[in-house]
Amino acid sequence: QDSVPARPFSQVVAVVKGEFGVHPDELFDSFTRSPIASASLAQVHRARTKAGDDVAVKIQYPGIDRILETDLRNVAILVRLLARLEKNFDFRVLVRELNKDMPRELDFELEGRSSERVARDLAHRKDILIPKVFWETTRRRVLTTEFIEATKISDTEALLAEGIDPNQVALIMTEAYCEQILVHGFFRADPHPGNLFVLPGPVVVFLDFGLSKELPEKFRQN
Repeated sequence: QDSVPARPFSQVVAVVKGEFGVHPDELFDSFTRSPIASASLAQVHRARTKAGDDVAVKIQYPGIDRILETDLRNVAILVRLLARLEKNFDFRVLVRELNKDMPRELDFELEGRSSERVARDLAHRKDILIPKVFWETTRRRVLTTEFIEATKISDTEALLAEGIDPNQVALIMTEAYCEQILVHGFFRADPHPGNLFVLPGPVVVFLDFGLSKELPEKFRQN
């Protein structure tokens, strides 16, 4: 979820230079060498903008597009074989969905637009917080957002120690997802503990909109 072995800083520099033409130290006022989180497609570094904003910078792993393409192709082969051997386990429809949506996760500009869309949809809710996107330091393989210090949603002991009721957090999550899916027809489709945090209130912080899904109007109405 958020603790995959990190890539060396030299690879981070190569991606930033490829997108902006400069070293991270030139693009930002400060940029940490070690990531604060690392997942399957990217890792996140804490930084400060030239204007003094505290930000999280998501850097895509170099070559991950080729790895993803190979993985999807291998999964498709295995699923086709399984469907031939056992008719009750025909998962080809899921593979088609993966092939359509997974490559979209590599477009961080699309992710930024998705986060802003959900933020607009849920703007009336004071119990949901979505970090601001810093577009001047965002590109297809680099995403810069507001850094928010909060407690991981799965750390129940820490939530209780802060006076946060986990049941209230669960209610906020349920309401927010019902609204996204049933009212707006567009939802953030990757709600695992690595990108859900909680502030006192409680306020649930949504991170990572790489996998967001738009539902057909007829489906939503049904």
